[in-house]
Amino acid sequence: MSEKKIVRNSIAVLLVTVLLASVANAISQESPSVSTMPRTITTRRDVNTTEKMIIEDGYHQLSSEELEQRIVGKTVRGDYYNGRIYVSYADSDGTIEGVNDLGSHITGTWSINKEDNTFTVEWDGYWDNWTGRAYDVQGKIQFYDSTTFLWRTTFNSIDDAQPPLRF
Repeated sequence: MSEKKIVRNSIAVLLVTVLLASVANAISQESPSVSTMPRTITTRRDVNTTEKMIIEDGYHQLSSEELEQRIVGKTVRGDYYNGRIYVSYADSDGTIEGVNDLGSHITGTWSINKEDNTFTVEWDGYWDNWTGRAYDVQGKIQFYDSTTFLWRTTFNSIDDAQPPLRF
């Protein structure tokens, strides 16, 4: 290899090293530490936020009574872990109806276990059946699946509207 190429390569390595060091320094000086940032749950397999972590951060696990008061007889708009957006309605008779942003419409049943404060949904079709614990995370209800130990779904807004379900 020629002396010119060795010098150019050395300069390129030096510039990349300096750039990376500058970026790392800027991030460490300008960003709040991870421990002071509010935790968020954005995906089903959010490796940065565990159930234990949000409890340690003071987020509140909803009791069965609190969850029932907040969602039964109301229309819920939310995000599903796979990126789908949905609207659902949990009737006081234990039935549930949902529609997603692809136009899929489904019915099923819901229940709340008062002993372990879990919410269970069993759909009559191809949507996922699940059981999870509900947490109030920054005003949204987020569910932690108690069988897979993964974040499941988020209820972003809740209102008193009843079906027909619309976006």
